[in-house]
Amino acid sequence: MIITGIIESGIESTTMNLISKILNKSEKKISIIASGNLIGLDYRKVPEYIRELKKNGVEILMIGIKLDDLIHEVFSGFNFDVIIFVNKADEINEDDNGNKNNLIEKLFLLTDDKATVILNADDHERISLLQGKRYSVLTYGFNSKASVTASSIGEGIYRENFICCLQRTLVTKDGNVVEPQEFEIDVNLNSIDPYSVMAAAAFAVFSGAILSPYPKSNMTYHNVVKQQNTAD
Repeated sequence: MIITGIIESGIESTTMNLISKILNKSEKKISIIASGNLIGLDYRKVPEYIRELKKNGVEILMIGIKLDDLIHEVFSGFNFDVIIFVNKADEINEDDNGNKNNLIEKLFLLTDDKATVILNADDHERISLLQGKRYSVLTYGFNSKASVTASSIGEGIYRENFICCLQRTLVTKDGNVVEPQEFEIDVNLNSIDPYSVMAAAAFAVFSGAILSPYPKSNMTYHNVVKQQNTAD
C-alpha cells in the first residue's frame, strides 16, 4: 500500500479529489482522510489501522495534511511513501515560514528514505530543503525542467480538458517504466488550479494508474508500460 501525504493550503481536498477521480478510472482502491480526523487516534493504533486497510484491499491511502496538525503524536505512527506539495513555499505567510519549515522537516522524519517527493519545479525553497536527503523527486509545472507539464490547458475544442505531458521516462512505484507521452484529463479549469491538476497527474503516473494517451500528429508518443530490466 502506498501511504501518501498531500500538503495543500486553501481548499485542501482539491488535489485529493482529482487523484481520486483519476485513480477510480484505473480501478485502484483508495482511502482518503484529512489529517484533522486522525488527531484523536492513538499513534500505537496506527499499525492496526494500516493492517485493516490492507485487509480490505486498499492500495493507496491519501492523507490531506494540514501542516499544523503534525504537532500531534498520532503522526509518529505513519511512514509516508509519497509526499505531494501543491502550494509553493513562497505562498506561505512569511511570519509563519520558519515554523512551517520546521513542520516540514518533521514530516520528512516520518517519510521513508526511499520515498518520492512530488513538488512544483519552481519551488526552489522546498527543493533546497531536500539537499542531503535520499528521496526521489518528481516535479510538475509550466517549464521545460518539470517531469510533468501542460501542453494545453483547455484551448479551442478542448476547453473542458487538460492536456498534460510526461516529458521524460519515469519509473513507477511498482518499478515499471513509463515512456514520455501526453494525457488528457477531464476537468473544468474555471474552478481548479492547473498546478493541482499537474500534481494529481504526476502522482497518477507514478502510482501506476496510466492515463489514456492523447494522440498528436506531429509528435511520436508511446503508450507503453514495460517491466524495468534489472540487469541494466
